[in-house]
Amino acid sequence: MTSIRERGDLENKMETEPGEKKFSDIVGHFEEPLFLISITTFAVTILSFMMGKSMMGFGMLILALLFLGSIYFIYQYHKLGKFNYYFIALPILILIILIFLHKASLQDLSSINGILDFRDYAVFSMIFAIFIFFYALFLHEIIELRISLITAIFISALVLHVAPGISVENYGWTGKYLVALDPYFFYRQAEHIINTGHVMNREILVYPTDPPDLSRYRFFASVFMASVSLIADKFGFTLHDVAMIYAGVFASFTVLVFYLLIRDLFSDFEPYNYSAAILGAFMLMLSPAFATKAIAANCEDDALGMFLMVSSFLLFIISLRRKSFLWSIMAGFSLLLLNLTYSGYIYAIVVLGLFSFLYSLINLIHKRNCAEHIPYFIIAIAISQLHPLILHSPGKLPVFTLPPTLFLASVAVPFFSSLFLEFLRTKIMGGNEKKTKSKDKIMEKERIEMRLERFIEENITLIGISILVLTILFSATILDPIRILNLVVYTIKGARVSEIIGMTTAEQNPLCDNFRINVMGTYPSCINSLVGGNNFSGFGIAIIMGLLMIPVLIYMMVKGHSLGPIFILVWSLPMIWGVINKSQYQFVASVPIVALGSTLGLTIILRRSDLESFRIIPTFLLVAIPLFYSFSGVPLLQPFGGASLMYRAIAGDIRYWYPALEWLKTQPSDTVVLTWWDYGHWIAAVSHRTSILDNTKANRFMVQDIAKFHVLVENESDALRIARKYNATIVMIDYTMIGKAGAPHFIATSGLGGYIPFKAIGVGVKCINGGNCDRLIRGNDRDNGYAHVRIDNDTNKTGFISIDLTSEFVINKTEIDLWSIDGRGYRYRIYASIDGRDWKMIVDKTDKYYSGLQIDKFNDIKARFLKIIPISSSTGDEFRISGIRVYNPRIEGERGGYIHCQFSPRHSILKPRLRVTEDGGIEKVSNVRFFCGGFFILDFEIVGDRISKISAITSEGSVSWDSFQNINKISILGIHSLRNVLGNALNYGSNNFIDFPTLTTLVAVPEEFSNYMITRLYLGDYLEEYKAIGLALPTIEKPRYFKLIDGFDSYDDYSFLGYVRAYKIIYPESINESISNISNKSEYM
Repeated sequence: MTSIRERGDLENKMETEPGEKKFSDIVGHFEEPLFLISITTFAVTILSFMMGKSMMGFGMLILALLFLGSIYFIYQYHKLGKFNYYFIALPILILIILIFLHKASLQDLSSINGILDFRDYAVFSMIFAIFIFFYALFLHEIIELRISLITAIFISALVLHVAPGISVENYGWTGKYLVALDPYFFYRQAEHIINTGHVMNREILVYPTDPPDLSRYRFFASVFMASVSLIADKFGFTLHDVAMIYAGVFASFTVLVFYLLIRDLFSDFEPYNYSAAILGAFMLMLSPAFATKAIAANCEDDALGMFLMVSSFLLFIISLRRKSFLWSIMAGFSLLLLNLTYSGYIYAIVVLGLFSFLYSLINLIHKRNCAEHIPYFIIAIAISQLHPLILHSPGKLPVFTLPPTLFLASVAVPFFSSLFLEFLRTKIMGGNEKKTKSKDKIMEKERIEMRLERFIEENITLIGISILVLTILFSATILDPIRILNLVVYTIKGARVSEIIGMTTAEQNPLCDNFRINVMGTYPSCINSLVGGNNFSGFGIAIIMGLLMIPVLIYMMVKGHSLGPIFILVWSLPMIWGVINKSQYQFVASVPIVALGSTLGLTIILRRSDLESFRIIPTFLLVAIPLFYSFSGVPLLQPFGGASLMYRAIAGDIRYWYPALEWLKTQPSDTVVLTWWDYGHWIAAVSHRTSILDNTKANRFMVQDIAKFHVLVENESDALRIARKYNATIVMIDYTMIGKAGAPHFIATSGLGGYIPFKAIGVGVKCINGGNCDRLIRGNDRDNGYAHVRIDNDTNKTGFISIDLTSEFVINKTEIDLWSIDGRGYRYRIYASIDGRDWKMIVDKTDKYYSGLQIDKFNDIKARFLKIIPISSSTGDEFRISGIRVYNPRIEGERGGYIHCQFSPRHSILKPRLRVTEDGGIEKVSNVRFFCGGFFILDFEIVGDRISKISAITSEGSVSWDSFQNINKISILGIHSLRNVLGNALNYGSNNFIDFPTLTTLVAVPEEFSNYMITRLYLGDYLEEYKAIGLALPTIEKPRYFKLIDGFDSYDDYSFLGYVRAYKIIYPESINESISNISNKSEYM
């Protein structure tokens, strides 16, 4: 047994280089009982996982024997005097595997929850089997400890992040669909690249009135998927297969590169840097926040983008450590790929800029070269800006443009400040001494990096003066200090979204809604939100560790002049602030927060001498916390996130939409779907049909139009007018629109702010007694001519410009670009109207002649129609304008929505009870109750097979439904007939009960929402039945021109139990109100 390690310090274990191992030496280890037990444990666990629950009991029996065997042989080693404390980990790992397999064996495989729990425990048993395998290789000196641990973590991360993409037996929808919404956007781009050989430059299946330019999007992730798919196709794999696993694969590689980054950042803390790197990689592997994007079935650009970001940081740190331009060039190319892939590129530049600035300050404190890092920083940044060489229109030359302000500030500030601080340092220290000839000869042998550093030091005075001049020029022409200061303030305060549509998007909402930095009472709830609650489904224990380490890292940064603390702080602290204010940043924040938490590994015990230091405290915490949760959730692993990460890949509503999407694929190619923006990518990627909106929300006012269609317009003619504007042929609404109707209603009643885009939303502009008005729709362009109308003393011959905004807006400003190149001026008035009959003057420009751009502000006014009436011109008889913009102020709209009334078995009395009737008979009575959002409980008293009474139960008691409705003006409607909903509820507890929301939910409709199109369409299919029983207000009307399509009117077919409904739009010729019907101008002149 001579190959078994003798006891020794972990530091020695990490630093020992193993000798070359012959194959015969490795085979010889199988003669050692503990090695054989470890390998057998690994094999039995894998087989138990593959064979399923039926063979799990037998596997557990073998593992129990192996557990006892490991203890026996450890005891024998102890008796022989060859005991090693590292032996103890083997029986512990086997016991953990037994616990996981036991929990897996207890799951009920007849339900999806039981199957998923079985999968989770079985996967974690396999994870620990992987660890025991590599631990055995370390214990028997085949590989080093750190290599064994990171290899185990890498393979485990691959398993954990890919496993959710594999189909679960008997549940075909698992492993079939991409998760969420946006992945289908990137999937569709990859499919387009495979079919055409190039990326999509302009959208072709959404926004039929104004297809958006896609050139601003970075599609390298889609190019990558398409390229891999073309190769994998030869081996029988499809693009869908690649899309399902690609993010999970990159997640595991990110974990590996992250380990290398932490190791190199803290290389001056060796060997503690290895413990920090291992801890960080382990936590990142399990982080639910990281898995929000880096998980199987999510083929967005985030997983690849994060891999490139961490790789770029690693290469940059290596270039700085080794003072190597070669590594800096490699960092630059990695950043270039990041720029081609991911919007997080700008954040990477900000991190590098902040690091460079802070690094120069720390160097000044320690009297070291403040500009030594600048060449490596500038080289990497410069290369990353070469993206126009790749991203440009076919057949056209690349166009380089000035980067955004945040980029310029992130590069310019550290560049100028570092050189300026070096100038100060040199002058404070008395300058550099003149070089001797011998030093010059030595300098000739130095690398170019050292020469450049010496050049900066020797010529710092000249460089300082040059930098001062350049700073003045830069501030005067590109980015002045006030703009930089405003940018800083905006960046700090602007993380919280104030844009109207963004306010309705869940991922744009703050993670800590009520957090105030100056109110200590808000901290506990915010920290709980960051952790992810009791199940640690957010950042887990990593955020707690990180917050505790912030003061320690600040001390290390100032006192010790170390790269690691500086970089970790500038990487993590902005993201903690960002994610507090916007939950969308969870993924981007996950890696830096884990990096921050991993630094706890710098403080734990690795040497015997550490036992007498403060290191015993963090070591105890690191061990005690997982043990405390060993019987809660996933044993030992729950504080790090447990199994939460694997549920980030569960397909949502698309599995209910898929039959409808397959049906939609069979419809005519010119089909245009009017639906909420959530489903646009699904319709384009799966059905290959046109959706008016998609998840990019490229035009805010089009989103508002569709919001108005759903939950604002009550007149069917107005709804048809919106549908006609976008050539819609089908309306599709799903169950989730009931719950989120408040969001489109808020958008529909808000002022979005900014000018109204005429072309995008189909604004109509006509020149009466004039011409060329189409150019006013295209935009302001004086060089492209002008629109004109006639000016005449006879008011009946004088023309005017009429504008139909297509729907009602609040407006408060107009901009009119009067064509006056030849010096002519004009007098005119502008009128506004809601209905085209009653007009109000909002601008009066008749006191003198005006020319050029005219900006006029006025009090907020609601208007749909505008008229520009010319009075006179200083030259000629034409009124000419080359552009017009109408502005909508930012106004937050109304809050409100539907109320879900969910069937509540707990509140219901389903078991029939006997009751004596007034005539002495006996009847069976049941009560089916629906819990209506905490507002009231809807109670149906069922006698036999009929409804005998309907009541509303509130905190004040029970009242009849008629009385409650008269007071609150609420209707009750359902997706299905009331008879089917109540019948299903009475079947609760039997095999006939269908636990699906459309059959267990009624909807309380406020009077204001009674005739909105969601109510009249999705909730209107059984309107007459609900009216007949008195549940629905009589004012609700069924639509005349929207007909439910066959196949969406039953439980089966395409609707998935009514979850999705499709309606054909029937356009009557009589609905043809247009701008031509506006009243004659003489009414308002």
